[in-house]
Amino acid sequence: MREKNSFLIAKIMLLVFLLSNYSVALCSELNGEWKYHEGDSFVAEDKAELWLQSAIANDHEWKSFDFPQQPPLSVNTNVVWLTTTLPKGQYIRPLLFFTTTEQSFRVYLDKKMIYQYGDIQYKRFSYGMSWHMVALPEKYEGKNLTFQMYSNYPDRLGIFDRMMLDDSVRQTIRLFQYDAMYVVAFPVTIFMILIMICYYLSMHKHYRLHVYAMIFFSFFALWLVAASNTKLLFLNFPVIWWYLLLLSVYSMPVFLNLTVYEVIEESEKKKIKFVVAYYITLALIALIGECIGLSTMNYLLSPFYISGGIVQTYVAYQLAVSAYRGNEDSKALLIGLMGLPLAALYDGLGAHFRIVPWVTHVTPLGIFAFAFFILRILSYNVRKEQELADLALNLQDEIAVVTRKSQIDDLTKCYNRNKFNEALEKEVALSSHNTSPLSMLMIDIDLFKRINDTYGHDVGDEVLIRFTEVIRTKLDKRHIFIRYGGEEFIILCRDSDKVEASQLAELIRRTVEDTILLENEKITCSIGVSQWRNTGTNSGNFLKRSDLALYAAKNRGRNKVIVEDQI
Repeated sequence: MREKNSFLIAKIMLLVFLLSNYSVALCSELNGEWKYHEGDSFVAEDKAELWLQSAIANDHEWKSFDFPQQPPLSVNTNVVWLTTTLPKGQYIRPLLFFTTTEQSFRVYLDKKMIYQYGDIQYKRFSYGMSWHMVALPEKYEGKNLTFQMYSNYPDRLGIFDRMMLDDSVRQTIRLFQYDAMYVVAFPVTIFMILIMICYYLSMHKHYRLHVYAMIFFSFFALWLVAASNTKLLFLNFPVIWWYLLLLSVYSMPVFLNLTVYEVIEESEKKKIKFVVAYYITLALIALIGECIGLSTMNYLLSPFYISGGIVQTYVAYQLAVSAYRGNEDSKALLIGLMGLPLAALYDGLGAHFRIVPWVTHVTPLGIFAFAFFILRILSYNVRKEQELADLALNLQDEIAVVTRKSQIDDLTKCYNRNKFNEALEKEVALSSHNTSPLSMLMIDIDLFKRINDTYGHDVGDEVLIRFTEVIRTKLDKRHIFIRYGGEEFIILCRDSDKVEASQLAELIRRTVEDTILLENEKITCSIGVSQWRNTGTNSGNFLKRSDLALYAAKNRGRNKVIVEDQI
């Protein structure tokens, strides 16, 4: 079953990948010659026309560069112009689709501005990450497409992600196709969070491992939403989403490695603690620096990705050592720790450093490897809890058996005196609650000492066994039969008043009298009967009244039944 599920997931991911590539294959990527011109200051509207004219005239001041790579700009440049000639194409309602990060810009077709995003000037929190769809006229072929771009961050300036020219329908479809990876991963992530919450709430002990994993999945879900494209269709706040994306990027490694810390061997924990401390320090520096205006959340991304690759390789090695020593949890986590960071590293090299080809994030697929670890841990814990529950149940059964044995008389198999007090209190409480009658029979074998003295204790024991067997034939589930001591017995009669109890007592007396329990000896018994009075009297008084009735039966010649009223 596991192999089938894994194969199904692989097919889904392959289908998503093929659909994305199919869509890309139908469009134009504007791979013609691109040129750039640096702007040393903001350009006024009247002067902008001169720059556009020089772009159309292919002025020598415009320099070629390798698009989509960033043009080779001077240090601390904040403004750049980019231009290219639009290719031929047969598109219905042509649209230009592209994504920018931390940039504002204007788009010109020849000399006419056809689109603007932002104010082309400094902004405290910059411009976030956003996608754009720019409508082109039907006769766009051969015209100059020029961008005037500004960014607070020179390392972001002049960079586009996924620039495509296509018709409006396919561009809209492409917008959703870019999010296919997020759509696949998001429900899995939410499912993992819900599982962790349910498991956390149902456990008798809250393990930190599950808390850290829960928080990691929560930040991952936040990252999936913040990195997606379609979110802007519903909440168009690029700057807010950009900072939420950065927050999740800096936070996820902290809780990922805290999860590792909870799993790894004790001897390796100290090393992982340093890794966690490093990521916490980096996240705090980025956050504090951003709050005081140093733009550290953006500038620290490069060292974050570079060091992250090295650090996570080191963590994977330590985890592998732990797995080699037989730690099953480390083995399961090693798969997730290799899959997720590798996918994130690839995205960093593509989206941030632009070293490898990049269209959309592959990091969402890494969650499946990490989810395997969580499911394996939960499966293990459920198994352990079931084993503990079974063990507890077995212990309860054993305790019940031992308790029962301690309450059973070895000779007669009646309850013994240990059971009497418990049974009496329970029956009294039940009688009081249900206002139902409860009676007690106290039975004593007449002249039993003479039997022991004459025939010996072994014969006396045989008499006791036969005596109880005879009485037991007259009892049902309403009766509790107890050997109170020696040759004395008690029968608690639930739902029986003293009249009914006395009738049972008489039946028992006659049956014992008519039964041969010992050859050449006539054995009889005396019985005292009392009824529970639900008037605040204690159970001790209940027993005493039965004892007094029995005493009266003995004094009046034995082999008699005396009810408490007859004393």
